[in-house]
Amino acid sequence: MTSIGYHGVIDADGQWLTGRDVEEVGAHVRGHNADSLGLCLLGTDQFTSAQWAALRTQVLTLRVRWPEVTLHGHNEFSSKLCPGFSVPAWASGNFAPLRGHLCERIP
Repeated sequence: MTSIGYHGVIDADGQWLTGRDVEEVGAHVRGHNADSLGLCLLGTDQFTSAQWAALRTQVLTLRVRWPEVTLHGHNEFSSKLCPGFSVPAWASGNFAPLRGHLCERIP
């Protein structure tokens, strides 16, 4: 069975969807898959409050297991938009949603 390249995906409702097991090498950023985990937010550059909260929870949980972890966006390694915001800016802002990158779904 083939898995998606990411270890996890966070949907618009903030639900965590498992892609690959954390012990499995991902396929999310060429040249860095063997020593990284790939997390994905559904969307382009604006995300719901639920997504931001779930991403924060996932990162803090992963930091318990790997306290030396550094955080990066795909856009730091490739000429891609994703995740559509600066991961270092998000991390340095105590993992709060970044201005201009918060949206709410219309029911």
